[in-house]
Amino acid sequence: MFDSVFTHLCQPQKRLFVKKVLDLVILRGLELRKPYDISNVGLPIPKHFRLEREECHLGILIMIQGVFDDIGRTSHQDDLRLMSLEEAVKLIQVHERARQGRVRAQLMLQIRRKAEKSLKPSSVAKQTSEEKAVLRIQAVWRSFKVRKLVKDLRDSEMIFLGMKLIEDYDLIWTWKAEKILVERDSLQKGEAVRSQEASALTYEKIINYEEQKMKEYYEDRLRNYFLKYL
Repeated sequence: MFDSVFTHLCQPQKRLFVKKVLDLVILRGLELRKPYDISNVGLPIPKHFRLEREECHLGILIMIQGVFDDIGRTSHQDDLRLMSLEEAVKLIQVHERARQGRVRAQLMLQIRRKAEKSLKPSSVAKQTSEEKAVLRIQAVWRSFKVRKLVKDLRDSEMIFLGMKLIEDYDLIWTWKAEKILVERDSLQKGEAVRSQEASALTYEKIINYEEQKMKEYYEDRLRNYFLKYL
């Protein structure tokens, strides 16, 4: 719950307060689960911890890469051929089309088997025309539902791969929600930077305005101490 609140807040002071509460909750959870093994603790890593450690993690990777460069070695990832975005999209599209074809073939086979089974005459008694009509309608309706489900799944996958434009109302709002999340993350980073700059500026102002007063105050305290006790 606190992790979700921290994720949605944009005001730096409120985020700092929620972060402290979240850290205390996690520490309390670790205290309660102290007798358990580390693999059984099962505490999720908060999002704010991953974001804070992202720059540190990147710095460690850069340092390791620098060490490899100094000793004349490269990381294992350099030996791998990097795939361009176009090649990756084409590869995903080919495999996705093949998978969709297999799924469609399997579903159509199941539909044909169900239709054949539903249209077989009963050996117990002769079916009336009304019963035959009901069975035929059920078979057609089931096949229609399956075809619609396959079409919806195919459209969603094609939209995800960028092979089809978003036309559905719900998918449009999903795309808008994702866009809002990206804008929120950008706003949070901007607010954090502005808060740090404001804190540094306030600190400098306090030092400039109060430095002389604080210096005189402590000089008087020291002078009185030496006169009184020495």
